[in-house]
Amino acid sequence: MKGIAWNHTRGYVPMVATSQAFTERHEDVDFIWDRRSLWAFGEGSLADLAEQYDLIVLDHPWVPHGADERLLVPLDKDLPAEWISAQAADSAGPSHASYLYRGRQWAAAIDAACEVAAFRPDLMEELGWALPKTYEEVLELAAVTGAVLAPFNNIDALSHFFTLCANQGEPPIQIGNDQVVSREMGKQVLEQLRRLLKAVGTQCLDLNPIAVLNRMARGAKYVYCPYTFGYSNYSREGYQTSQLAFDNLPGVAGCGSRGAVLGGAGLAVSARSQHKTQALQYLQWVASAQCQRTLYVSSGGQPGSRSAWEDPLANVLTGQFFASTVDTLRQAFVRPIHRNLPPFQTEAGALLREYLIGTASEVDTLTALDHAWRRLRADPRQPPDLLP
Repeated sequence: MKGIAWNHTRGYVPMVATSQAFTERHEDVDFIWDRRSLWAFGEGSLADLAEQYDLIVLDHPWVPHGADERLLVPLDKDLPAEWISAQAADSAGPSHASYLYRGRQWAAAIDAACEVAAFRPDLMEELGWALPKTYEEVLELAAVTGAVLAPFNNIDALSHFFTLCANQGEPPIQIGNDQVVSREMGKQVLEQLRRLLKAVGTQCLDLNPIAVLNRMARGAKYVYCPYTFGYSNYSREGYQTSQLAFDNLPGVAGCGSRGAVLGGAGLAVSARSQHKTQALQYLQWVASAQCQRTLYVSSGGQPGSRSAWEDPLANVLTGQFFASTVDTLRQAFVRPIHRNLPPFQTEAGALLREYLIGTASEVDTLTALDHAWRRLRADPRQPPDLLP
């Protein structure tokens, strides 16, 4: 069988390790895993992958497209209802539900993530500075030290926008709304993003989470990042030059850690696969709580299983990554499940960049975001009935 993962230790190595273990149990099954970039994972086409691969590690916003175009196998048609229910009960935060669309389960949540904070514990101790717990404290740390960094490339700026809206009590891009978010909240969050970018520097406009975490781990200049998708690899001893640690999201004062945009990854089976039975058997095993809290996490994975997040050994292995960020994950914001969310995100990220570099006003940016949302939300195509 052929599978496609994404090109990072967290996304690729556990797939190789678990498939090798599966092959040792089922000698008639072999695997070849390819990798795609983080950008392609979030924004690349799914149709081509479904033609080439049996197993696809995907981002949950792609589920509606994969379902409507008959590219993916609905797991609940072929797997026992008891297994689906067990997955839902063991979900790390809302991860499992993010792959549910039009009454069907289209992927198993093998990886869970949301926006959280990252820091260098050794350098923070040298500074004698307490970890920021609010957005306002983040700005203060940045102003005093000049040692704060954050990913601000297009899609990450949009993730921060979503997070700050949801954190302040107004989840954005709701299917029934014509506006991405109210004008009052939109202006407030754009200003918060502008202030944060000014604090961390415009070099961040070209950085994604992996680039930010690498800079923090490889040098001694940056001590803190307020908003990045969590990567437990960096809090493991020996993974990078220096070990990072993670903390719950620093929300706006009075808003806690709620509303962090949900990320993670799901494992789906291509509807074009000639090895559907074996692919589903592997999927069941790798998504099981037993595999998730043992081989999956020990080989560099970041499980989608709640019991794995709560496992003491998994937390020892990852420098308490899971215990330190699970409160944020439990309260994560799930983007609406709509087939045109991926193209909207691409367009919206570009619009936010224009605002952040100073070539578009707040009003023009919010107007353009609303126009893009209404246009893509009102897709005239009627997807086929997905239920039997």
